[in-house]
Amino acid sequence: IADRGDAIGFDSFIENSTRAIDPSYGTNNLIEEFYVWGTVKGNAMTDAMLLYNGALVERNGAVDGAAFKCNQTEYWIPSATYNFVALAGYDSVTPTAGMPATISYTANGTKDLIYTKTGEAVTTNPQSVPSGVNDKGCVAFNFNHLLSKVHFKFSNDSGSANYKFIVKDIKIYGQYTSGTYTIGATTPWAATGAVAEANAWSFGNATNATTEDAAAADIISGTPVTSNYARLFIPGEDQELTISFTRELWKVGADSSATFVTDDTITAPLTTTFAENGAYVINVSLTVGAPISFTIHELDAWTTPEQNITVQ
Repeated sequence: IADRGDAIGFDSFIENSTRAIDPSYGTNNLIEEFYVWGTVKGNAMTDAMLLYNGALVERNGAVDGAAFKCNQTEYWIPSATYNFVALAGYDSVTPTAGMPATISYTANGTKDLIYTKTGEAVTTNPQSVPSGVNDKGCVAFNFNHLLSKVHFKFSNDSGSANYKFIVKDIKIYGQYTSGTYTIGATTPWAATGAVAEANAWSFGNATNATTEDAAAADIISGTPVTSNYARLFIPGEDQELTISFTRELWKVGADSSATFVTDDTITAPLTTTFAENGAYVINVSLTVGAPISFTIHELDAWTTPEQNITVQ
């Protein structure tokens, strides 16, 4: 039986962190699967040949750095040059010479889109030993986020322990609903559509809890509180965004009991232009009015003339 050489293996790695519940790929949301494209060019070939055309690669219980399971098995060949890229979270791709050129994506706030903007190049020697793989012999991808991540932080800037706020039903609408990413372009994103107010993306309540659908927390002076969720946006300009949330004001008594005073719905435009791989915190300052102060306007003069009272 002839020696077929070592099978080509793949693995992935991506870094991530945030306080709100984060739907993006990262340490708390591992990449369970991705799709790979790759070419090979032997030393006797004029042009590279497409080897992988969107092959599925699955974690299948492996740790990062170890070989994932690919639904297409290929082998290292001698004296060849390979180039690989990978994608996850996309709708479709349009290829050039078999490799992805544009990526189509539909936004829902929770689906991440990642791509290996710097692909992996591997060469083999005459004995088919690859150079450019990790210590386990895998093509190890470093993924990049093509979207923007957004969450809220609310601060009680009343300057008094006598007031607290509760913020509920945090939303954004007006963001792009779909787009096309052109790989290698100076301005890669072309996006269209807008999320309607009726379909606004929810960020949940203002709570530092990391459980789903957590109740709103008290926002006291000096202790900021984040939205329950972060959401993922298509980057770009010309998005007419609106934020909305319900704000409750409570008066705190000397015995720490609180009386519900007022509530209202706050809406405001958002003018930030999000960039790909950018993580954004929308900081909201919650205040009461200016301190109530007192002075003297005037003092009525005594009536004149003085009245005499005679005692018998």
